[in-house]
Amino acid sequence: MKKCWVLIAVGLFLSGCQQNVKSSGTAYEEIEVMARSERSVTIRFAEFGRARAESYAADFCAAEGRTASFDGFEKKFGMSDIGTWRCD
Repeated sequence: MKKCWVLIAVGLFLSGCQQNVKSSGTAYEEIEVMARSERSVTIRFAEFGRARAESYAADFCAAEGRTASFDGFEKKFGMSDIGTWRCD
């Protein structure tokens, strides 16, 4: 019986350790880069992930020696938004 509880505890522990490979953070902060070029980046972001998406876009454009400016929403994708940032 004790062995059964140990196996259940290990299974719950391991399932709680899984993380989203697209970004680190909670599911509400998740971001995923959909497309990128030297002039723009398109990111899908969850409900509270806009700040992370803006930060990613700013870092991405800064690496190109440019400044990120929000170009607008492409569309609503379920509970997530898809936005594009231009590198000016």
